[in-house]
Amino acid sequence: MKKLNYIVLLLLAATTLTSSAQDEIKKRPIKKQDMGVKELMIDGIKVIYKPSTKDIVSVALYVKGGTENYSKEQEGIESLTMNVLSESGSQKYPHDQFHSMLEGMGTTISAGSGLDASTVSMNCLISKWNESWDLFADMIMHPAFDENTFKNKKDEALNALKQTESDPDAHIDDLVNIEVYKGTNYNKMVSGTEGSLTKLSVDDLKKYYSSLIAKNKLFVVIVGKMSEDDIKAKVSMLKRISVGSSSVATVEKRPDFASSSLFKEERKLATNYIKGIMDCPAPGSVDYVAYKLAIQILSDRLFVEIRTKRNLSYAPYSYVAGHKNPYSCMYVSTTDPAQAVQVMTDEVKKIHKNGFDPKELADKKEQYLTRYYMNLETNSALATTIGDNENLSTWKNATKVLDEVQKLKVEDINTAFNKYTKAIRWLYLGETAGLDESIFTQKLD
Repeated sequence: MKKLNYIVLLLLAATTLTSSAQDEIKKRPIKKQDMGVKELMIDGIKVIYKPSTKDIVSVALYVKGGTENYSKEQEGIESLTMNVLSESGSQKYPHDQFHSMLEGMGTTISAGSGLDASTVSMNCLISKWNESWDLFADMIMHPAFDENTFKNKKDEALNALKQTESDPDAHIDDLVNIEVYKGTNYNKMVSGTEGSLTKLSVDDLKKYYSSLIAKNKLFVVIVGKMSEDDIKAKVSMLKRISVGSSSVATVEKRPDFASSSLFKEERKLATNYIKGIMDCPAPGSVDYVAYKLAIQILSDRLFVEIRTKRNLSYAPYSYVAGHKNPYSCMYVSTTDPAQAVQVMTDEVKKIHKNGFDPKELADKKEQYLTRYYMNLETNSALATTIGDNENLSTWKNATKVLDEVQKLKVEDINTAFNKYTKAIRWLYLGETAGLDESIFTQKLD
């Protein structure tokens, strides 16, 4: 339910911008954004630094690789390792003392894992920067990995898996990894499985972490009000991190969608859950920004046609999954799958035939840029924007997006959309009796 409410809020935000926000966009200079980002190499560690006048410092340490770093038998090990890392404290400052010190300073440290990377993030007041970094660096260099925290986090992960299995929205997300990414590293469960998690010990995590934290896999993003000399001194505290292997894993291309197809899984549910997976250009490629806006316009159309006009679903939408091996997706939950899928297919066909309307693009530009500027308002969001771009391609893409969006013409988004929506890989979760599969395998041209 939380996920659904969040999606609805996103849709509303995308379609109901205030006139003041739109006016603000129009006042902005139409030129390449100079974010003042600097790239440093400090003791073999790449550091991306963005000066800020705000009193909050945001740090994001990225560990590249994600599912490339572990075998299928080890599913969940990186996610569990990062969670235990951020909760255990350090050998010098064990769990209770570590968290008491953080709370006393108002500092937060968190960690997360995904298909392409894991992150350890910190946010603190500039007045507590020195003390906060000391704790952060000590945790990275000398993690505690205490047994009690490990047991608690492992239990939480196992309980979360049970909840995911019973949550259709979460389960159909898993089906993307299972069915769409067969034969690739993405064909792994980031959060693990009951079987893989049960086998893990705290010693397994310690061993995995020691091989994971290596300079060739790391980069650090820092946004804050400090000098370069200060940053160099701080990051030098991490200099004893191992160099790591020089080998770089390549991103495996998922199987092409040669024609539209259907994967279905029988579930006795009150409604049916459907995802239509389509191709997508790589982040940083010439078509990427144009295609993202095209898919966002498609999302608006789906909302009107499916929700507003026909009341077939509460919150249909489409989006681009921003991975190194990306895809785009249409989503709907409905009691009338045949009609909903037909409407989604028809909208793709309409765009192929007639293209987008120039006004749709003009409106979407304003919405896109408004959200972009909003992401510049907090140091934490800015660090994430810079870091995600660096992980997927290069942080420099974050500095070019304003110029790219402003220059887009309707011909650009038409070309990109037609190029990457030639087939749909449908994933269906629900009752399959009487389902007309021919609706899912229509030609789009």
